[in-house]
Amino acid sequence: MDVILDPVGVLLEIVKSYGWFIGLFVLILLIFTNYIIKNFSRWTMSTITPTVESVILDNEKILESHPFFSNAQYRVAVEIPRLELIPGKPVREKVFKDLLSISFETVYESMHHLIKFKELNEWSSEQWVDTVTQSINKMIIDTEENAKMQGIPAIVVRKFLKWHGGSIELLHEYVLLLGNAKLYNTNVSKTNTLLLIMDLLLVTILGDAERILNEINGEIVGLPYKGMTIE
Repeated sequence: MDVILDPVGVLLEIVKSYGWFIGLFVLILLIFTNYIIKNFSRWTMSTITPTVESVILDNEKILESHPFFSNAQYRVAVEIPRLELIPGKPVREKVFKDLLSISFETVYESMHHLIKFKELNEWSSEQWVDTVTQSINKMIIDTEENAKMQGIPAIVVRKFLKWHGGSIELLHEYVLLLGNAKLYNTNVSKTNTLLLIMDLLLVTILGDAERILNEINGEIVGLPYKGMTIE
């Protein structure tokens, strides 16, 4: 039986009560405990030395099957379209839903690209931290560029990324924490926990969507968007 049955649900409650820092710290501890329990028998009983190729394939399979990826796809395909953010203002609501979808898709692609590095588990802690940091930075740049290409008004993109900046700063801190944590003996286990943190980030963005919209307020009224006028 896994120690963590619903990490995102449990951690959301902790984040709401105590904030991101405590929530993610608890998440890391729980994931590491769960990781040890799930793998202890395999570590102690295995008598077959795996080949390099099989290890790489196993690592890819572990990360590719991570719930983050299916959850992110579900949120883009189902949860975001179902959001009821601004009754009576469909164009304004569409702008923000489109931006959320772009952001989530960019995060998905960034993490999917990261786990495809075949040498991932051979990196030093410093290399892992550096590569993940670059992935996160590129994620923000790509979100802005993709949003502008899709015609999202610049002020909406700017406000969204400004709010998003606080979460990104925390992500950078936790990447450093994960990279230097002695509790994790492989980069695969570090990346596995990183994906859980990214999953929690997406859930938090959805939960804060209405508040972010309120900060934009009337600044985009009258602006054109895909042949329509924002209310």
